[in-house]
Amino acid sequence: MLFRSALAVMEFGMHRPTQCIQAAKFGYEAYCIEPSPPSFKECQERVDGQVEEKEVRDRIHLHNVAAGDAPGMVDFRAEGSTGDMVGKGVIDLWTMTKSDKSNENNPSDGKNIVQVRSVRLDDFISETIAPTSDIWLVKIDVQGFEPNVFRGLSESIRRGRIMYVLFEYWPKGMDFMRDEPFDGPGACEASVRILTDLVSAGYKLFTLTVNV
Repeated sequence: MLFRSALAVMEFGMHRPTQCIQAAKFGYEAYCIEPSPPSFKECQERVDGQVEEKEVRDRIHLHNVAAGDAPGMVDFRAEGSTGDMVGKGVIDLWTMTKSDKSNENNPSDGKNIVQVRSVRLDDFISETIAPTSDIWLVKIDVQGFEPNVFRGLSESIRRGRIMYVLFEYWPKGMDFMRDEPFDGPGACEASVRILTDLVSAGYKLFTLTVNV
């Protein structure tokens, strides 16, 4: 494949800028999205404190928005942890439970809800990345919100704008976030749709080993 210009990489659900910084040091234009305000602030501070080379800093593009399937505002649980996610109330991915009320054992749980601007990624790409730039890699890790992210990325995938897509594939978590059943009719529909859309667009599917 012939690359037309500088390669871009994108990360949705950054949390910390380690990989964003690394990509910029390797020469990629790094577009990194983190919706959680406290996590985004931490990312900015780390980039400012760790990246001395101007040419590397110029290749890092941080955006405090949520990736989704439509523009607008979304409720977001923003505590600055790896468990930050779209939604409100108490959401526990470990026990697969949701509640509109705060946790009595942890009064702050469920209260750190903010409104975050949501962007449709096809729009974000067309507005932010030049048509002459190839997108080498997109990484997605959004706590079960992947179906919404992929719906907003459908045109870029269909057109083959992105060469590689790396994402967390967690069908049960996706069903939980969408309030879908874990078995029976409707189970895994959203997660399977992601795979079939990728295959239909000409992508090959691979699984990676789990690293903890």
